[in-house]
Amino acid sequence: MARLMNDSHSSCSQSYECSTPQMDKLVSSLITEGGALGARLTGAGWGGCAVALFHSDYLAKGDFPSHLNILFHSKPAEGIAIVHL
Repeated sequence: MARLMNDSHSSCSQSYECSTPQMDKLVSSLITEGGALGARLTGAGWGGCAVALFHSDYLAKGDFPSHLNILFHSKPAEGIAIVHL
């Protein structure tokens, strides 16, 4: 999954040119400095937000570099299920 996220960002940046130098730097910093396994821009492109994948043990520590401006984090849920009432 991490490799797919990284490849997707690279494609957005290089092939589709819908990233910015600032976003490319953020995505790179999330991986090299922030401990992310993978990262990519999210939304319509051209700046804004990135989504990153971290190992759950890393999130428990909570020691993200402050300059990366991480707004929130979440954990995956169990997923969709059928509930019979």
